[in-house]
Amino acid sequence: MKNFTSKSFVIELGDHKDRHYQLNDKETGRRFAARRSIWLDDQHKEGYKFFLEEFVITPRMVELDLKGYAIDGWIEPIIADAMTRVKPNELQAELDRLGIFDNEKTAIVRDGGGYGAGSIFYASLDECATVINQCINDNISYKYYRELSPQEKTKLEQRQSEHVNDYWLNKKKILDLSLKKDDGIFKGCFTMMGVSLDEQTKKTILSFINEPTNKKWLDIRGLVVVDHKTLWQLWCDNDQKAPRHGEIGFPKPEVLIESIRTGVDKLVIEIDEKLKVKAKKGLKLVKTNFTI
Repeated sequence: MKNFTSKSFVIELGDHKDRHYQLNDKETGRRFAARRSIWLDDQHKEGYKFFLEEFVITPRMVELDLKGYAIDGWIEPIIADAMTRVKPNELQAELDRLGIFDNEKTAIVRDGGGYGAGSIFYASLDECATVINQCINDNISYKYYRELSPQEKTKLEQRQSEHVNDYWLNKKKILDLSLKKDDGIFKGCFTMMGVSLDEQTKKTILSFINEPTNKKWLDIRGLVVVDHKTLWQLWCDNDQKAPRHGEIGFPKPEVLIESIRTGVDKLVIEIDEKLKVKAKKGLKLVKTNFTI
């Protein structure tokens, strides 16, 4: 019977607030990790929460280069077969027996967990250790999340829909400001940071339009001018003959102007279409204890 405690964990990395811990069971080869982070309770008092995950063996393997980076991957039938026959506590030993193990050239892929709706958190490392003991003693894999109830799913969908709606409302506000503030070919132009193009950027683009050269194009083609799109992307969107790679070739001034204006027009239409989809109104929600 396993009897791990908080003292069984080894600090992997992190500061006094956010910290990662590891716990490897030498007998079974099973690997667990806990992440500590700051948590605010209902009274907005600061405390800690711990997210527990197990790095479980998968049927996937990867080939490694000399620096240890994965350069190829595949599904290993031997592992897949072993996983159908052997429980978690015996799986590592079975793979060792079959000659499947990590080395300098290949490695077995292990899957962990991640934060999300339904993620399970614990109040202490001792609680994490207790759960690990139970998983190993019962010879079952650890599950880091729970299934959401229908009410919780409705609440999550409604919240996501509201966030999407707010995102497009904010983008429309930025666009409307540029349409009102800017003139000429830059009317409606703004960067992914939500600000209109500065005067130096405008002058650089106009310099190309007034006297286009390949060198000038290379200097400006990466400029973001319509939301998240660069001048080069706008040209490619508007001209099937535009080069998709390389450093040779540049658009005619009238083509670039048309590409910018078409990009703005498309963005106006996209925002209007997105805002037609109203935030979902869910069922009447009951009070729950879950946290997203």
